[in-house]
Amino acid sequence: MLDVQLRRYHRSYRRRLRKFAHTGIRMRDLVFAFPAAAFTLAGGHGDCRRRADALALVRGGAGLRDVANALDLPGWSRRIPPEAFAEPIGALPTTDDFARRIVGLVPKDQQCTTMWFQWVKRSNILCDDRFALWIAKQQFWHNGHNGCAMLQPLAAYAWFSLADNAAALRLMARPWSPKMRFAKAVAFATDWIQRGLAGQCDPNGREAGRWLETQRCWGFQVVPLCTPEELEQEGRRMNHCVGTYAAKVARGECLIYSIRKGAKSLGTVEVLPHWSIDGNPYVAQLRGPRNEDAGDMIRSVVKKWLSRQGPYPLVGSHWLSRLPSDDDRWASFWSPYRNAKSDCKLLIKPVEIHHALKQLVQYV
Repeated sequence: MLDVQLRRYHRSYRRRLRKFAHTGIRMRDLVFAFPAAAFTLAGGHGDCRRRADALALVRGGAGLRDVANALDLPGWSRRIPPEAFAEPIGALPTTDDFARRIVGLVPKDQQCTTMWFQWVKRSNILCDDRFALWIAKQQFWHNGHNGCAMLQPLAAYAWFSLADNAAALRLMARPWSPKMRFAKAVAFATDWIQRGLAGQCDPNGREAGRWLETQRCWGFQVVPLCTPEELEQEGRRMNHCVGTYAAKVARGECLIYSIRKGAKSLGTVEVLPHWSIDGNPYVAQLRGPRNEDAGDMIRSVVKKWLSRQGPYPLVGSHWLSRLPSDDDRWASFWSPYRNAKSDCKLLIKPVEIHHALKQLVQYV
């Protein structure tokens, strides 16, 4: 009977758990009745004084609640099966609402509980118990991916949504809520992160050639719009929706330009690659104020300007890698989250965030 139970634990801990179970009948009972406590004690995890106190309680026949309190384990952890534990348990959510609801969300397929438990723990650390409970409800554990690094962009999106951070919310098409479906939340988080990545570029450091330089053509200025701020400002000036194109620009799906005479915006241009002609760009949209026709003169300016530009710059290369970085702006973007989660090891560099986000999108 003991051998069957021990095989339910992670193989790297079975030998220690066997030795622990053979130290006394009450330790053996704990392997069955409270896997989280047995795993913590046999694995030597956590504070040594807490473990000593808990062992004394077990030997003395104390109740499981007392043992849980001694090890700083929440009561609901007694219901988690042995298959869930593959690494030190660490801090777990302790709110009453979480405790009431989490037990019914443990996957019925016990082989999925390792991934489920790791994601729930990490979600609580990266955001809070509300996000962890939402993650616990998802139904994708059979996919078998244990990596939690991809969770950070989604957790940060939820954290900024719940923190009511005005600067972050301004970049969100829709804030996270526990009622969102997982795929929808990933899509909104992706959009938000990409707007943030675009927004951290240096508007004064155009380094990707003529496509990112302000140019003059027949007395008009052709101004590239790269950041969410630049796009939103153009949208307000022209009274149209170009401010919503920040995520598309960040993904490299299009280039946006403002045609100006002095300080006045006269037209807004969306440029796309013509995939049937390798790298050749074309004008997808040219709009005047209030989405009206920009007029023949502006069309002629755009046609002349476009003829001088050469191949579309984003073919075979991601837009974000072509934007000059502004480390101060990027650090400022993340500082509220980083300060709140100072005990966590966070992905901060744009390339790390982008990689985690790519993994998350592929996972969905």
